[in-house]
Amino acid sequence: MIQEVFQIILQNFGIGSKPQSYLYPYFKLEQSDQPYLVNADIDTASNGILTYYRGKLLPDAHSHQLRLVSGEENHIFRADGTNVYFNNTRLSLKDNQKLYTLDIENSNNQSYLFNPIDGMVYVNQFAFDPQFAPYHLLSKYGDHSNHALFYNDTGIYYFDVNKEKMVRAGDNPFLGQSFKEIAPAIFSNGQQLLYLQAREYRSSKGSSSSRVTRILKLDEPQVSTWQQLGNVNYNSGSVWKNGNAFYYFDQLGDSQLIRATVYHIRDPQTIQSLLKTQPRTDDIRQWIDEQKMVEAKHTTLVEAKTENRSDKYWGFIAPLIFVVIFSALIWLFKRFNLNFAPFYIRNHKLIVSNLMLTAYPIAQIQQVEFSINRTTHAKGCIGHFRIVQRNGKRSMNFNFSSKLSLNVDSQAELNQYIEQLQQQLAQHGIHSILKK
Repeated sequence: MIQEVFQIILQNFGIGSKPQSYLYPYFKLEQSDQPYLVNADIDTASNGILTYYRGKLLPDAHSHQLRLVSGEENHIFRADGTNVYFNNTRLSLKDNQKLYTLDIENSNNQSYLFNPIDGMVYVNQFAFDPQFAPYHLLSKYGDHSNHALFYNDTGIYYFDVNKEKMVRAGDNPFLGQSFKEIAPAIFSNGQQLLYLQAREYRSSKGSSSSRVTRILKLDEPQVSTWQQLGNVNYNSGSVWKNGNAFYYFDQLGDSQLIRATVYHIRDPQTIQSLLKTQPRTDDIRQWIDEQKMVEAKHTTLVEAKTENRSDKYWGFIAPLIFVVIFSALIWLFKRFNLNFAPFYIRNHKLIVSNLMLTAYPIAQIQQVEFSINRTTHAKGCIGHFRIVQRNGKRSMNFNFSSKLSLNVDSQAELNQYIEQLQQQLAQHGIHSILKK
């Protein structure tokens, strides 16, 4: 990092070239009498005998038959007519043309492969227990779920990433009752409403944490028919009526500080505000705080839980390390007049400046939506942006500010900064809007 900062300084003074901020990985392949041919579609190189993926050998791979397993945005699982691979690991599974990957939101770097022939599920290089197969995915939606849940006649199952194995969460409450997913992660059979809800917990000393996904049952009077009145602001949620009661079904999730999945709407005016005014996330949070919408009464039926344990001193050390690093970064950025952009564009992709460096191919982007919200803890504003893809998918809201500082931005500062970002996007043919 120090070297890169020095290179940026030289560039700013016009005495140096643009710094190389990305190290392209490279690997030395086995010496071969036959030339290696690159297959860019599946990211492999082969001399007809040995086949490599990202510089590592794919054991016993048949290069001329190698393909990506079908599935949206799959780049992890490969098959060659005989073998199936997760990255470079060969799975204990024979290839067949019916294999496909599962598109599951919020899957926490877990890639899922499904075999329709026997109903088996594979998570990365790990397999579910075959004695309980077949398995079925309960819901692909992840806004209110920390786990991908699977069901069959014997129970509800999930993958524990720490234990690296399948775990049974409990009995299957849907068994034999003809439930239908009427909204993301919300199910009804005309008599009961079941839904998913997530929580994250941390001990008071910070020595452990847990991620929980629960199947809840609505414990409020219901008639047989649920009527959807409309969607809320580009599918942030939806408003439903059951008898004389009105409910908000949320799709923003815990990451947007919307803790519950189902809210009972107590204020008639809030119903109209949800459906007709395109409310911001801040508005929805405010209505919840004002008790205009309250979490629906419910009973917990099943719980999936993943626990993380850390050193007993980590709860003290982690905040201290964060403060030191953050203070050092602020000093460096101020000292050298540097800026930390919320995204950058490279190799025909828009890359978000978050920990995951989430990338979106420009050709798949319909537009970028900017918005400005007032902060609740200080007199100022914070910026948000969201990627809307051509397939209808919408990213989470990413936060940003116009400068790296402990002080919040004014609305004028953010408006000016967003104009600069929009100009940058326009140069690459990306449409953007500022939502008021």
